[in-house]
Amino acid sequence: MVSAPAVSVPETIEVDITDVAAGTVLTIADITLPKGVEAVSDADTAVVNVADEHAVASEVPEVVPAEGDAETEAE
Repeated sequence: MVSAPAVSVPETIEVDITDVAAGTVLTIADITLPKGVEAVSDADTAVVNVADEHAVASEVPEVVPAEGDAETEAE
């Protein structure tokens, strides 16, 4: 989490992961925040986890509602 004056809250905070190895976790301490923006979380809080492309699922598994789920009872 970050804190900034209301007129200075950034829409985004960009993080360059060029040449960052898969498996690397970047923390708040690793991120350069824009001027006037202050981190309010611990410096060791993970904010980026660089995953290998093979570790990312290419297909999202189908979600099957559990028995007794409100959606399935309404049908």
